[in-house]
Amino acid sequence: MNHSFRITSGHQEAKTLVIPVSKANREALLAETATAFGQNKALLTADFSADKGETAAFYPSGSHLEKVVLLGLGDQPHMKSIGEI
Repeated sequence: MNHSFRITSGHQEAKTLVIPVSKANREALLAETATAFGQNKALLTADFSADKGETAAFYPSGSHLEKVVLLGLGDQPHMKSIGEI
């Protein structure tokens, strides 16, 4: 997978990126996120389990972003329950 993480809001470039992560896609998404932002995959995986409502943040260097926030969605997220987090 190849994702572009450049996000804009109106005319300003966003400085924080929130990445929703379910338990089902956790391994692959954390690996891809670690690669994209130069983070340690083992540390991200050890520190973040993707439980519903769980958050973890890191501050990537060499990126236009100031902060990346991982948002846990739990085992089987549904659009209705995402809004309840």
